[in-house]
Amino acid sequence: MKRITILCFIALLLLMSCTSTAKPPTYQEIMEQHPSQSAEGTASREEQDDQGAENSADPAAAEKAKLKEEHSKAVAAILSENRDAVFAETVYGPQTAVLCDGGIYLYTGGSIRLLNRRTGLLQGLCSDPLCRHDSCIESYHIYSMVSDGDRLYFKGNSTTYNGFSAQKWDSVSFVASYDPESDEFEMLDVWEKDRGSISTVIGLDVGSLYYTKKTDEDTNSLYRIPVSGGRAERLTPKGEFVQNFSVGPDRIYYTTQEYTLKSMNKSGDDVFELEQFICMTGFKGEDFYAISAKDEDGFAIFRNGEILPFRVFAPTWVSLTESAVWYTVPDKRSLGTYVDETGKTITIRTDNGTAFYGYDPSTGKITEFDCPFAYGVREFCGSIGNYLLIGALTEERGFSFWIFDPSDMSKAYQLFDYES
Repeated sequence: MKRITILCFIALLLLMSCTSTAKPPTYQEIMEQHPSQSAEGTASREEQDDQGAENSADPAAAEKAKLKEEHSKAVAAILSENRDAVFAETVYGPQTAVLCDGGIYLYTGGSIRLLNRRTGLLQGLCSDPLCRHDSCIESYHIYSMVSDGDRLYFKGNSTTYNGFSAQKWDSVSFVASYDPESDEFEMLDVWEKDRGSISTVIGLDVGSLYYTKKTDEDTNSLYRIPVSGGRAERLTPKGEFVQNFSVGPDRIYYTTQEYTLKSMNKSGDDVFELEQFICMTGFKGEDFYAISAKDEDGFAIFRNGEILPFRVFAPTWVSLTESAVWYTVPDKRSLGTYVDETGKTITIRTDNGTAFYGYDPSTGKITEFDCPFAYGVREFCGSIGNYLLIGALTEERGFSFWIFDPSDMSKAYQLFDYES
């Protein structure tokens, strides 16, 4: 009996020794023993899991995904069928859409998006999928853009919305160029970050980029720099605060903080005052536009010195094409009046969004565009074939781009971001 107990004890020790020294099976050994766990089998189950997650997802998210797919396919088809595009120039503020190197670029309030012709989706300019966007073009806050057809030009600053700054250009303002073909982003001029009231307007003329720099509290000077690079040249004197400017065929026009319209030649000489109470100016071809300072009826628009037959309430979203002036007006309607306890008559108004109009200077005709898919239209961007491209507001005061056929409002499609 004692001998049997000793043998059992030795056997137990040998078993424990074998168990403790045994190596765990390798991944390859497991795969060979269980063919159903192969890569193909795993992918199949992942697809099933994804499908299950999609089916159990929030209905609102699923509806948005479906809408995004439908609209992006429609937008891609429109872009494929219509290669011609005409984009408007804003009288003041950032140009919201430009054509550059065959691509359509949209300004989205701080950044630039490319409208992909193949997918119908908006996408960022950084092409590196591993980039953290902390020191590339995506990291900068862009104020405005223009294009000469081959390159994009920006005015912006280095600080992004989330508080981070690009590593190389910390706390600065700049003008820069971007080549879509080579993906090259080049600083043209860099200065201490503008603060307070500034002008975001930039312009191109005969190989030069025009822009303003706020050098002190009382001075916002007009500058220009060769687009090929070189020395920046100041055109207005110290103490002049340029609010807005436009470069015409022969002269430069600009407005001051006191709403005085001035003109000078392109060398910065022969400066003289033209008009008082003008807040903005713009050129389209040979036609010169000016917008008056606001009075009780709104802002008046002048074309070559003649007043146009309408007023606007948001002059920053007045856009110009060769054939029309495009503008928006808040659609506020009266629900009636009452007299309060002080005897004052109070009008109750309802805000029905923003109405969108086009004015044809050759005929004097004003066309109102009803856009039932949006709460209101903030800006007209341009046309792609027979379709109009606009920036629209939602009832929650959100913003999105839309493309629609003005003759058939059922053909209205929202532009979605690739990452949304």
